[in-house]
Parts: sequence; C-alpha cells; structure tokens
Amino acid sequence: MSRLTDVLPDEIITKCDETEIEIKATNGIEGLWSTGVTAQSIKAKQPGKYYFTQTNQCDTLIDSVLVKNEICPCDFFIPNSFSPNNDLINDTFMVYGDGEKLELIIYNRWGKKVFSTDNKYFSWNGYYNNQKVMQGVYYFVANYKDCKGDDKSTSGSLTILY
Repeated sequence: MSRLTDVLPDEIITKCDETEIEIKATNGIEGLWSTGVTAQSIKAKQPGKYYFTQTNQCDTLIDSVLVKNEICPCDFFIPNSFSPNNDLINDTFMVYGDGEKLELIIYNRWGKKVFSTDNKYFSWNGYYNNQKVMQGVYYFVANYKDCKGDDKSTSGSLTILY
C-alpha cells in the first residue's frame, strides 16, 4: 500500500477576482473534495478553503488550499499627460494594463490625426511628421478587448507639456 502524502499545490493560491482556476492534485491522485466532487481536480471560482481527502486501507489524509481573490487590472490605464522634453522623465506616452487588440488614435485640437497605433506595446515620443507636436491638449480614442475578451471603447484628453 502506498503512503499518503500532501498532493495539493501551495497552501495559498491567489487568483484574479471573478476568474476561475483549476486546483489539481499531483500525480493523478483522485480524492474527495470539500465540494463533494471525487476527482483529481476541481475548478474554483469562489474564494475560500478547499479540502482534499485521500483514503486508503491504512490511512486518511486531508490536505487543503486557501483560494484568495485579488483585484487584477483587466483593462488599460491610459495616462492623461506626458512631457516629451528629453529630460528622461515621462518622455513617452504609453498605455498600461492587460487589455488586447488596442487601436488608439490621437487627434489635435483641430481634429487632425497626429498618431495612431494598433500595437499595445507602443510608445509615442510626441512627434508627427518628424516634428514635435505643439504643447497643449489632444484628444484620444481607444478601442480594445479587455482581458476577459469584452470589447471596450474609451476616449479622453491627453495633455502634452514641455
């Protein structure tokens, strides 16, 4: 008879809020989960402590894992200003976050497109046609998919300071 051992991953698993994770016992071992399911793994969407019970003819071992939620960015953060003045501080405009398929267009105050990209890893240095754009307020439109695959659209102002 084989010896029973701990088979669950770390004691605490942190997941992004509203996502589902799979908790899996190692080595293909099946057991009874506190959810009432007898299987090698379960999918957990709710935070809480999940117990896994293994039993053989000689012993019973109960292992557990705590699932915690954290708020994870599932969107883009789009700054509202930058200063492309070559002082090595905030010299480029970029977006941050976990969205996908970004399409971003920046317009000047007269509605002329001065920058566009479909690359979420872009950085813009404030140049249009090889010249610095004027200091002032610009307007952006962004269309993207968030990390859940939902289509999103946002717009706002972008201030360029020298």
